[in-house]
Amino acid sequence: MSSEHRKVILCTNIVRYERLLELSKAQAQAAVSFQEHTVAELAKKFEGQLVEKVGGRIMATFKNPDSAMASAVSLLKAIDDEPFYVRIGLHFGDTQGSGQSLSGSGVVIASELAELASPDHIVISEALKNELSSLPHVKIIAAGERSLPGVSSPVNSYRVEII
Repeated sequence: MSSEHRKVILCTNIVRYERLLELSKAQAQAAVSFQEHTVAELAKKFEGQLVEKVGGRIMATFKNPDSAMASAVSLLKAIDDEPFYVRIGLHFGDTQGSGQSLSGSGVVIASELAELASPDHIVISEALKNELSSLPHVKIIAAGERSLPGVSSPVNSYRVEII
């Protein structure tokens, strides 16, 4: 029996990971290693938990919305000089299970929002936006209502700009 919890889900993926893997397995592995190490350190710093790593994708969870946003912004800053790009999606919602077996609509939404993000950008859901305190170093811009695969209702999405 799994219990349901509401938390912030951060999903990140390396842009064109499969193509990078075709061009240079060593570069792809270096990118994955750097991303994994950075997300793990940021999760630890911001009281989150790294829960899944698959190829160029990583998922972490946070109890505090502001901490999750700070982690996402810090990740973009950390990879600024790296030879790869990431997309980040964040959502505050329902999850079931824990660790590697985390699932639920919240996971699906965060993952799909990451797919909507431009390289080296963050896209968040309205559910997360409504939970955030005022953050002085980001600007949140409406990106419209999105129908996401595997999600029954459209999700209002927002782009995050670092200022």
